[in-house]
Amino acid sequence: QTIWLSWPLLVLVISSCAAQPVRIQQTGNAAIPFDKYAMTSITIDVCLFKQGLNTSIPKLMALTKNLGGYNSTLRIGGSDQNSWHYNLSSAQPAQPCKCGSHVSCTLTASYWDDIHSFASATDHRLVFGLNSDVQEAASLIRYAAANNQSVLAYSFTNELVDPAIITGLKQLRLVVDNISSISPPLLIGPDLALQRHAPFAVYAAGNDSTINSKLEWLNEYVQGVAEVVDIVSWHTYDFHADDVGTIDHQPWHPGNVNASRFYNVSYLNVASQLAQRVGGIAQAHAPQAAVWLSETDSICHQGVANATNAYINSLWLLHRLGRMVSTTNTTLMARQSLIGYNYSLLGNYPEEPIAPNPDYFTTVLFRRLVGAVMYPLEPQANPAFQVFLYAAAQGPESRVLVLVNLDPVEQLSYSHQGSCVVYILSPVNDVFNPYPYTSRMMALNGQPLHTDATGTLPPLGGLVQHECQLAVAPLSFAFAVVPASTI
Repeated sequence: QTIWLSWPLLVLVISSCAAQPVRIQQTGNAAIPFDKYAMTSITIDVCLFKQGLNTSIPKLMALTKNLGGYNSTLRIGGSDQNSWHYNLSSAQPAQPCKCGSHVSCTLTASYWDDIHSFASATDHRLVFGLNSDVQEAASLIRYAAANNQSVLAYSFTNELVDPAIITGLKQLRLVVDNISSISPPLLIGPDLALQRHAPFAVYAAGNDSTINSKLEWLNEYVQGVAEVVDIVSWHTYDFHADDVGTIDHQPWHPGNVNASRFYNVSYLNVASQLAQRVGGIAQAHAPQAAVWLSETDSICHQGVANATNAYINSLWLLHRLGRMVSTTNTTLMARQSLIGYNYSLLGNYPEEPIAPNPDYFTTVLFRRLVGAVMYPLEPQANPAFQVFLYAAAQGPESRVLVLVNLDPVEQLSYSHQGSCVVYILSPVNDVFNPYPYTSRMMALNGQPLHTDATGTLPPLGGLVQHECQLAVAPLSFAFAVVPASTI
């Protein structure tokens, strides 16, 4: 039994169970280099832009810039990109409109300029999702090039299964190859939606017909565009809302009989299995192309309150980062989304004010602490203890342990002789809530995390322990910066 007690500045965990120690043993496999900035990329659903998102809000810009720099990437796309038309001869502001695949809206030159300026000002490389009209898509590519607007990449349509997009991408390759640019944009696709639909046992037996048919289409697509595509891109979510005991746009109820699937490792590992299959297709037909997971989160269709905007989603996020890095073929991962809806880093704007959810601070800490290499570890005896070992950003003399406890009952412990710096993340919770991990506020070493009105980050320092000992409560996580000599 685990009892959570909360006060305004502190969250304590009292457990009747002895903590289970984890064993840190490297596999002997080669270290895996990766780009932490590319792997913590972000998205904004194009629907927010169709509704007229104001990109000049100072707090939004400041919070987004905290996630920028180096190879940080902002992808703008989604289902509504397929019905967003372009009039790049118009300097008028774009007229806000409703979202929906059957609602046609128009992007004007002035609003495109605003979007591009937002990405640039927040130190993000821009990936933009084009609609299915080749001529309109070409007009946007040419407009950006003519105005010296750097765009990292364009995707052509979103999640469509249609041979016409093979022909269309080939036509856009001719456009890109004929523009004058020091850094011509990349072409990516097909932004394939690949998600488990069948019951888990059916999926595990290889009989999920939706996944199998989508992979057949991906195979056809990559063969068709092998000579013109730069990036093979795909999307995945682990769950539909009903998989975890709720329905779309309604809160997650942790007491539901299916809610525990959210932190079940077997379900969470589906994505890394899919990544290997996508990577295999890319390698077979377009070995020069990188593979990007250009949209992902735990629950699809705008997420659900109490889960995708809450503390528990950070367990999912750190697990997903570790698994995608370890597949070695995924060079960029973009979490859906930065702002808007219940799965965003910054809240369901404009229905609620712009403010960071726990995943925002988790992302900032990950980027600050880890370096550019993962060291593969042997699995733990308890598969719910997910432990990842990285190089440390502070230098080669240190390592970073990411300790994710997906067990709802057992505590995880780690210790070694000597010092370490620990970052224990815990939910700040109403004492009467039996499910503290649904909290939208998180504490670092007991201090609640929040930004001020300008978006300035709080101190994010660790706690020095001269004798390294830490316990990670059930359904919680921590970072530990340890001497490399102790591993």
